[in-house]
Amino acid sequence: MEMTSDATKNHASNDSKVRVVPNGSTEHIAAAQSRDTAGTEAASQDSDSITGWRLTIIATAIPRITDQFHSLDQVGWYASALFLAVAATQSFWGKAFKFFPLKIVYLVAIFIFELGSLLCGVAPNSSTLIAGRAITGFGVAGYLAGSYIIIGVCAPEKHRPALTALMGSAYSIASVVGPFYINLPCGAVAGAFVFLFLRIPSAAKPAQATWKEKLRQMDITGVILVTAAVVCYLFALQWGGVSKDWGSADVVGTLVGFTSLLTLFFVHEWWEGERSLLLPSVMKNRTILSGCIFSFFIAGHFYILLYYLPIYFQAVRGASATASVFQSLGGAIIVSAGQSIFQNELIDALPYTSPNLDPKAVLAVGATDIKNVFPASELPGIYDAYMKGIRLAFACSIPMSGVAALVAISQPWFKLPKEQKKE
Repeated sequence: MEMTSDATKNHASNDSKVRVVPNGSTEHIAAAQSRDTAGTEAASQDSDSITGWRLTIIATAIPRITDQFHSLDQVGWYASALFLAVAATQSFWGKAFKFFPLKIVYLVAIFIFELGSLLCGVAPNSSTLIAGRAITGFGVAGYLAGSYIIIGVCAPEKHRPALTALMGSAYSIASVVGPFYINLPCGAVAGAFVFLFLRIPSAAKPAQATWKEKLRQMDITGVILVTAAVVCYLFALQWGGVSKDWGSADVVGTLVGFTSLLTLFFVHEWWEGERSLLLPSVMKNRTILSGCIFSFFIAGHFYILLYYLPIYFQAVRGASATASVFQSLGGAIIVSAGQSIFQNELIDALPYTSPNLDPKAVLAVGATDIKNVFPASELPGIYDAYMKGIRLAFACSIPMSGVAALVAISQPWFKLPKEQKKE
């Protein structure tokens, strides 16, 4: 992205020059402009907290929503409508940030998010709530893309790792504790912070192109095709074996529609090349592709638990919505704990793997900038320290998974009365 790379170079040369220094030195990073950094941090953290709330808060409220709307058969749509909009329009927003003023696009994303939140709050029925979730997801996609772009463009190098980590922590906590209606005032606060305090560097200029080229780059056709394909697939899963037979015309028709639309989408993406949602230059990168596959399966595991644990807590165990929040809070806390474990192990390992470097200087440099800052002779030691930290962070999840499985086995089984089954 031209805008991001230009701004990064500008900051690298002016705001945050990082150089290799001996262990113990205090001159490894120059001072940054505190006002701009504080404004960037406040805007990013507030925005990402709202994103976490909106992506996951409905999980805790689902049991109550299904009671109010009598819509247990539509639980899947409450999550899928939002996440489908987020996934389908991520690249769309990325192109928008490239070709239009960053601050204006970010504020537009906030406005769309607020509009969707308002529609969800006043929804008189399940269908309106699902529509509101889809609109909210469109705005959330802009939040997610914009927050990371803003950090890359506006924050000095030494602050980027910390800001990114804080965003993860804010997202994790907000994902389980945020109340439903609080999105509106907090979203307004986020918009005010962005409008008043966010300063975009002059080097971060939108890429120049004609309006026709800008629209082609945003690949609206691709967004429509992939959205329609996944909607067909979701309808097939909702109907098949539940309200309709798998061999019924509706289920078979939606599966055929899914296959046809998905094929058409991939043909369209191939034809558009670098204008497509799935950029060939990005998807050919093995590291990025493997990361996407990893995230796909991790997210599938995570969100199934996130959305169905509250149903278990509230419907089977009889817990209140507030108690359900605290029962899910461990997942939010452990993300921050994992971050601390990784950083501490990295600092402890570096004196052994790269004794000539200051561990704090390595930690202050973003992971993707290591190759540009430190000499090639030091990179193997840095990578080794990184791997030790990552392995330890991943290892911490193993005993926790075992404990969770043991506790689950110890749970008593309940047999629902026939009357309750019918309900």
